[in-house]
Amino acid sequence: MQRGKMTLSFDEQTLAAIAENAKAAGFFRPQEFARYLIARGLRLENDLGNDTRVVPVKLKNYSEIETYVDAKRLGDVSTFAAYAMEQTMTRYPLSEAQKAKTGKHTA
Repeated sequence: MQRGKMTLSFDEQTLAAIAENAKAAGFFRPQEFARYLIARGLRLENDLGNDTRVVPVKLKNYSEIETYVDAKRLGDVSTFAAYAMEQTMTRYPLSEAQKAKTGKHTA
């Protein structure tokens, strides 16, 4: 395995935000936190196997959803999102024409 170096440049505001998140996550230096996030992201993409993927989703009302999930004791937001998508697919299944067009079997 070949090793190399990489330099990342951030503006001061972004670096301050990374430093704050690093401290909250228990890291002493923002560089260590950035390295951890990059490595974790690569691991997640490569180690999922089967038909599992990480899907980053921007939620403008995250705090509202998180409050709902906590109040209903549904686990975490990602678990709830997967459940909601599965329920929607069950409620509104693909038509036979749509299934034939995709060439894949879905619920």
